[in-house]
Amino acid sequence: RIIKATDHASAQISVGNVDENGRYTGENKTYALCGFVRAMGESDDCMNRLTQRDGYLKGVWTGSR
Repeated sequence: RIIKATDHASAQISVGNVDENGRYTGENKTYALCGFVRAMGESDDCMNRLTQRDGYLKGVWTGSR
């Protein structure tokens, strides 16, 4: 869903990449959540699915529940 300029409920979250020592590498992945998703109360589920897909989380969400 495209986030419009008038969507003041949207949020943009950047997750930093870290190395094996836990140090920030200077790279990050940005996620944008539109106000509609946030209003439905689905933000946490969306972030879990997206970050798991990108390899930041493991074993948090499965589609076969």
